[in-house]
Amino acid sequence: MKNFLKLFILVLSIFNFSFAENFFVKSTEVKNLPKQYGEVFNDFLLENLENSFPYKDSNKKGLVLVPYISWIGISYNICFDIYNNNYIVNMECFSSMSGEEIVSDIYELEKDIPSFKLKKLQKKEISLKFKVGTKPIVKRLKIISPKGDILVNHVPVFYKTDVKGKVYDLGAGNLNLDTLILNYQQSKKLFELLLKNYHVEEILIIK
Repeated sequence: MKNFLKLFILVLSIFNFSFAENFFVKSTEVKNLPKQYGEVFNDFLLENLENSFPYKDSNKKGLVLVPYISWIGISYNICFDIYNNNYIVNMECFSSMSGEEIVSDIYELEKDIPSFKLKKLQKKEISLKFKVGTKPIVKRLKIISPKGDILVNHVPVFYKTDVKGKVYDLGAGNLNLDTLILNYQQSKKLFELLLKNYHVEEILIIK
């Protein structure tokens, strides 16, 4: 009986794998965020979501996935609408309090959306370097885009005359009390790093 049960589970798993759906990803709709995030988010899905293809290839059989990403109040709000033959068959949404949380929150969708499976991205620590004319008066900083979304939420900051070693240099930043404000291009670069599952260990301010 046990051997039969094991065989049944094996056959069932092979059956499910064989009929895994393709996802054809439409362009991400962006609201209250830098528009550059849309391209970055699409690239993230196409590179890491299994069986995913650009929507232009949708003549093949599969599901159409429409991503939405916005900033409302104090969090990112991300939704996936999924269509089959022009009929919506699933809609899942979640909120992330910072850009660093988005990847881990997306993984949670695997249990809610059939065939939705992401490659496992290793979590990596990174130090960010900025050139700022004034010395920080706080011990921790958050990083936001020009739209106000919180990319990184209050990590340790250090003020130095020079930095050696492995750091990611994002150039000049605008410091306002406990907040480091980036321009649109810097925000896009940092958003891209966060979607590669980099987590900011510290911020290094260079005068």
